[in-house]
Amino acid sequence: MLEDKGWGKFNGWGQIKPSYDLYEEMAKDNEDTNGDGVSDYQDTKNIRLAKTILEYNDEFTYFGEKMNFYSPVNIEAGFQCNQYMEALEPADPIGAGTLLDNGNMPVTKVMWPIVRFADCMLLRAEANLAKGNAAAATTDINKIRERSHLKPLSGNATWADLYHERRCELAFEFAADHAFDCKRWAVSGDPEIKALAVAELNAHPRVRHYEDRMNPASPYTVGLYEDYQSPVKVWRDQCLTFPYPTDEITKANGALQNPPSWR
Repeated sequence: MLEDKGWGKFNGWGQIKPSYDLYEEMAKDNEDTNGDGVSDYQDTKNIRLAKTILEYNDEFTYFGEKMNFYSPVNIEAGFQCNQYMEALEPADPIGAGTLLDNGNMPVTKVMWPIVRFADCMLLRAEANLAKGNAAAATTDINKIRERSHLKPLSGNATWADLYHERRCELAFEFAADHAFDCKRWAVSGDPEIKALAVAELNAHPRVRHYEDRMNPASPYTVGLYEDYQSPVKVWRDQCLTFPYPTDEITKANGALQNPPSWR
């Protein structure tokens, strides 16, 4: 997740980057609470977004020095994951024991969540929505939002609220893979969450294209990520699983069959 070559400090591969779509989803929580006509995000970043994503010109500490983020070398996204960067804050992260000294394996010592309590609460909220108990779902979602210093939901939670909260609260967490969320929602019997999931599965990522990638304050435009635009993605429910291999079907002597969509 580190910028490729790590701005000359330490090797990073830079292959995993936030998209503008995720940034935009997280920015929905921005508000203008002081009435100055400017979103709170521009006044002071909302904590969850600031802790999750670095955008151009954001200040952060790297190898003991303050710097403003820019991404000159690797995948052009205009963003970097900020969630695991604390391990690189010491002046000597290797000496501090937070960074492996092998530049070809840039592993940091961080607290990897196996199952986080917020994930459990959001799964319970999802179960309550499925049972028609929106009030109970709202309670769990609002506890998470209040912890993140975000405005609580004003009414009962909807599937759209649940989708937003899981996508933003659990971004980049390996134990709560968002792709898995989208795939199971895509075969859901509820039309609202199914539509949200399928729309994202079919979407092509958008990024920020900067005029001068070496300049943290450079102007930018928002457009499609340049790679993998063809063929156009189309979600099909059978994509939830792979088909059975032909030889396994043969070995089963007809007892094992692929679903009709894979035949």
